[in-house]
Amino acid sequence: MVNKKKPAEKWPVLSGDYALGDPESAVAVITLGSHMDDVPVKAGSAISGSLHTENLGIEKVVTKIVSNLNIRFLVVCGAEVQGHNTGNSIKALRENGVDPTDEMRVIGAEGAVTYLENVTEEGVRRFQDQVEIVDLMDVEDPDVIQSKIEECLISDTGLRRRKVIQAYEEEK
Repeated sequence: MVNKKKPAEKWPVLSGDYALGDPESAVAVITLGSHMDDVPVKAGSAISGSLHTENLGIEKVVTKIVSNLNIRFLVVCGAEVQGHNTGNSIKALRENGVDPTDEMRVIGAEGAVTYLENVTEEGVRRFQDQVEIVDLMDVEDPDVIQSKIEECLISDTGLRRRKVIQAYEEEK
């Protein structure tokens, strides 16, 4: 049995368009521009929702993930949001982080407005350390997504961190 911990009080800590599953699950799912109802949650994810913007949307994803230490995998699936490139941007954030000297711009992201003004540097580092991106961009097949979620759950090794941090700053 892997070690689990209760997420932050009132998790998920920010509002948004998402479905909730088991908060002790190791998997979160973003469906980019696609709507998949509760398919990911029924497959075992902690939370699932679309991601339409490469700034505020990513800030909310980061905050929800780092406030739940159980989440180890972020499945990125569905159709890319044209013009915003949210899938590319979240992958670039995980891989490269942000440039704090350039208004917290996501390094290597292709989106037009990839500034994370309301997330702390510590929050970004925690996100990078905490989750592995599972790239299923452009995949909308529920069976493929369910299978990948189940695969992640099987490979869950449990907590790596013991303390929840506050990654979100009030809007500047």
